[in-house]
Amino acid sequence: MPIAGAVQFGGRSGIDLKASPSLDITSSTAGFSVQFWIKRTGAGVDDVVLTQQPGFEVGYKADDTFTLSFGSVVSLDTAVTYAADAGVWVHWTSSYSAYSTAMKIYRYGKKTDEAAASAPPPTSVGDWFIGRNAESPPFYMAAALDELRVFNRELSAFDIDSSQIGGVYEMNLYATGDPNWQLQLTVAHGLVLSMTFDSPTSLHRDDSGAENHGVVSPLLYAVKSKSESDRSQRGQRGAVSFGSTTSHYGRKNSMNNAPTLAFTFSVWTK
Repeated sequence: MPIAGAVQFGGRSGIDLKASPSLDITSSTAGFSVQFWIKRTGAGVDDVVLTQQPGFEVGYKADDTFTLSFGSVVSLDTAVTYAADAGVWVHWTSSYSAYSTAMKIYRYGKKTDEAAASAPPPTSVGDWFIGRNAESPPFYMAAALDELRVFNRELSAFDIDSSQIGGVYEMNLYATGDPNWQLQLTVAHGLVLSMTFDSPTSLHRDDSGAENHGVVSPLLYAVKSKSESDRSQRGQRGAVSFGSTTSHYGRKNSMNNAPTLAFTFSVWTK
């Protein structure tokens, strides 16, 4: 799981993203999803992670609930408060389905809250802000942030649970009409913003391919490494080590392992 670096918002800094067609997720016919890792500095304050007025806001509220809000139109707040999140890495995903109108919030890959939106999100045309709200003067977040991703579709529960261990790319093998297969590495479907914050000199960089790079305010700085306790908090899972040229894993062929048109293979290696 790639957690080499993160970015620290000190309560007076943020990242601004210019409006673009690919970031117009509130007008998406499929919905949208936003996910990230966050470690709050404290509790009892508004820690807005991502916002665009008048159509979208996600983050912590001053009462320590987590919210997905469509401005003044409608919001989904968690039924539980999370003051104890201060100093702990937490993975959140918020999603909206334009088909079912369902708003959902996931914590560590597990759904905690869901409700039908009473109205669709309003069309947003303004800039996006990371680590602050869109008000003037703004209120800034005090928290560390990592692996921020925005999709122009509703992620499935499997997508969300899998995404906790990192990864943006999908490896696909496509049938070409002959015994050979074509290998293609593609960005995960619907990804329009991906910020890993791994390089101190590239805190503004979008790795999704949509080139939604941001503008960083002066008081933003990188967290160069994370401790073993951080890794444990973020649910790093087990692995297998292949230690020689003869070690391998084998599986008997079956109908389930015989794709005829296409399939997807995903793996982390070291």
